[in-house]
Amino acid sequence: MLTSGVKPEDVFLHSRRKIDDFDTFCARYGLDHKDVMFFGDDVPDMECMMASGCGVCPSDAVEEVQAIADWISDYPGGKGCLRNAIESTLKAQDKWVFDSGRYKKMF
Repeated sequence: MLTSGVKPEDVFLHSRRKIDDFDTFCARYGLDHKDVMFFGDDVPDMECMMASGCGVCPSDAVEEVQAIADWISDYPGGKGCLRNAIESTLKAQDKWVFDSGRYKKMF
């Protein structure tokens, strides 16, 4: 079975200091904060969103987050926001490739 390629150490659940985890992630991959797209929907996400190169939020994010977001998805959290933002970004960069055969093997 194909996997998404997201490593367990790159998933930060229940973070108390998101900016510290953001710093750790960037350092691990040699990335500048401005090279990263950060997704958030609530006040604790704001510091990372502002530090990132592109702060993205779902349509149902709190007002304060929407006010600082670089891009607001048409979709709410858990209903396609992440896919919408990634697909839109890849299409804008002319990097979107949809392989229906590979997609079918995943499910």
